[in-house]
Amino acid sequence: MSSSDIEREYAAYITAVDEKPASFFIDKSLITDAPNSNFPFMAYLSVQLMEPDEIGFAGEDEFEKLSTIDEEVEALAGQNAIFAGRKMGDGTNNYYFYTNAEGALEAPFKAVMSSLPEYNFEIGHEFDEDWKTYIEFLFPSSFEQNVMRNDIVRVALLEAGDDSSKPRKTDHFIEFKSKQSATLFEEKARTMGFNSSTNSKGLFRKTFTVNLVREDIPAELDKVTFELKNLASELGGEYDGWETFVVQ
Repeated sequence: MSSSDIEREYAAYITAVDEKPASFFIDKSLITDAPNSNFPFMAYLSVQLMEPDEIGFAGEDEFEKLSTIDEEVEALAGQNAIFAGRKMGDGTNNYYFYTNAEGALEAPFKAVMSSLPEYNFEIGHEFDEDWKTYIEFLFPSSFEQNVMRNDIVRVALLEAGDDSSKPRKTDHFIEFKSKQSATLFEEKARTMGFNSSTNSKGLFRKTFTVNLVREDIPAELDKVTFELKNLASELGGEYDGWETFVVQ
């Protein structure tokens, strides 16, 4: 399977790079085929923002122009180049591609920027057969993926009029294939202040669902869910998410 055969799946997230806010937009689907030996060169275009705000992102007035640049740059992806992602932060907007030849995007990058003489920019490339830029820099860490999953729930609550800063009872669900592992997980979770119960299903191959309940604040759940996910994994289980009710 090649990268062109994979259905594209994009993801956006905000984190910190060198202790400064950074916004990422990546092609998440590339991870299934990374590293791709047919595209061993990483090419980048770094555009200096004209009017960055106080945290280094594009201001409202500049955002529309950058959206046009995004479209034109990302349209360069094709048979010879794969768009991996972009990162905004510290006063720059950076685009990352993987190509099948050294310098393959130098001329196309310059062509895009030729219509924007007011912008300063930098073009570069490097041999990156292991795709370290994508895997270690662009792709979200386990904790960042955890935050992204939590944000899906928080956005749904927000759209329903929720105030995510208010505490309320929250349910967590964790799946196990072993009763012994589920019991051990419950014991450890109770030391963290959770109430718990376990339900089983299946006749011949039983699975066990642990339900944890504790009062928490949705806006502050990231460390909690990450800890539960790691604890479940250590015991052979899988954290299956959380749910709560709307508080206004």
